[in-house]
Amino acid sequence: MTMTKIFRAATRGASLVLLALLLAACDAGGASSPELPTALEIVSGTPQQATVDATLPNPLVVRVTDDDGDPVPGAVVNFMVTAGGGTLDGATATTGSDGLAANRWTLGPTSGVQRVEARLAVGTGQPVRREFTAAAAPGAPATFTAVGPVSVSGSAGYDLAQPLAVRVSDANGNPVPGVAVGWTLLSGGGTLTPVQAATDSQGVARAGWTLGLRLGSQGARASAAGLGQVAFTAGAGLHASTVLESVTPVPFEVTVGMQGTRIVRLRTADGRPLQGGAILFLAARANPESVRDTTDAAGLASAPWNAPTHADTYAGSAEIDGPRGRGLPLISTLLRATASAPVKIVFPVSGVDLALGVQPAPLRVKVTDQYGNPAPGAPVAWTLQGQGTLSQTSSTSGQDGFATTTLTINNNSAERRLVQARIAGYAGSPVATFAVRVAPAPPVSVTFSPASFTGTVGSEFRPNLKVRDQYGNVYPDSLVSENLFRWEVTNPAAVELVGVGSPYAYHALLRGRAPGTAVVRVRYQGTLLPGSSATITVQ
Repeated sequence: MTMTKIFRAATRGASLVLLALLLAACDAGGASSPELPTALEIVSGTPQQATVDATLPNPLVVRVTDDDGDPVPGAVVNFMVTAGGGTLDGATATTGSDGLAANRWTLGPTSGVQRVEARLAVGTGQPVRREFTAAAAPGAPATFTAVGPVSVSGSAGYDLAQPLAVRVSDANGNPVPGVAVGWTLLSGGGTLTPVQAATDSQGVARAGWTLGLRLGSQGARASAAGLGQVAFTAGAGLHASTVLESVTPVPFEVTVGMQGTRIVRLRTADGRPLQGGAILFLAARANPESVRDTTDAAGLASAPWNAPTHADTYAGSAEIDGPRGRGLPLISTLLRATASAPVKIVFPVSGVDLALGVQPAPLRVKVTDQYGNPAPGAPVAWTLQGQGTLSQTSSTSGQDGFATTTLTINNNSAERRLVQARIAGYAGSPVATFAVRVAPAPPVSVTFSPASFTGTVGSEFRPNLKVRDQYGNVYPDSLVSENLFRWEVTNPAAVELVGVGSPYAYHALLRGRAPGTAVVRVRYQGTLLPGSSATITVQ
């Protein structure tokens, strides 16, 4: 028994006799034996905080005591790193007279909670364990890298499916939180949200990217002070709802021989214009060569169309060129080449035959442009020289280019009329002239000249015939056809009908054959025409 314990017994009220006995026992036993350690407690050094790879500012201190709580000197305490990978000044430490043992702890390279265990062997039982902890903070920012791919794709005008992300780490690869990261657009427009962010507990900063309205490659950048930059690129394509629409009217009309410009617009479904879209324009028959253009900032692309000289309707289209346009609808358009200014008048016939009593006589002309295309809507002025009435002195050509009027003869004169048509308001207009030949009404009487002849056998007689209609109009000789008018002699034995003028029957040749008298008459289509007759006497 130690002197310390003897003293304690005395102070607890033991008798002096007992004290004497105890002292004697001590003397009889020789030198004192060491006490066994039974308890281990942490005095100081937990918890602590430092940067990775740094030595903690305070040592790890434990106390070893016996059953009575007295310090046990010379006790060996084992120290072991159990988490974090740090180092200790030694694997063991021996308690001093005060029962204290200490060790120094240098943290490992991994941020987070690191651990050290102190162990004390107690007899044959399980060792007593105590744990020290330290929060290892990451070191200074050392690396700045992208999280995920730096080249992505999306739809122009729409958000990327995933935000852009960067990570800040220390030299050991530990994430460093709280580092300010700035986000900047480099090309293509659009927006980044937010434009400034701090790294989170994982050392990551993120920004959402709404791509701009320019198709093709777009750029963005993340930067951190002292760490450099990380560049990102995005391929901006077309969204499935993209709209390609015609700005110029459909059908697109251009005057023949002239050039017009077709315009289309490429936009998002909500109306925002898309720039940089390749548009392919096609025109069938009229312009087989394809034309390509790229949409501007207003989303517009255009292509010329040279209208042919033949007025007609042609098929055309516009579509998004290349792989980006696959699956998106194209625009089917009609290209219409319209007639140019009316400059010509074409009329089927220049002469019109009109008989009195047959009313009215329609007249028509065709108005065309310089290429011969029908010119609809052209004003045509009509004039009449001679007696009669026109149903309209001004008419308009239809889609086929024809303009019409009607001539009515309002007297009984068989005189010739002239009707003329010209393009109104066009100083250089050609003139279409109709020569209206008015024929008499059906014949009703005839007159012979001379009315009588006298001669001998063998004499020749040449009477002339005048045919008149009911209005007294004399038939022109050209209308007295031998097919319509037939001469006859009442006494062919005395007078022979040698022949009738051909093809016009307005005169005849007769010859005396024998003494006697004969009467010469004329039939019209088999009917004997009234009027005078010619008498021939042969002596």
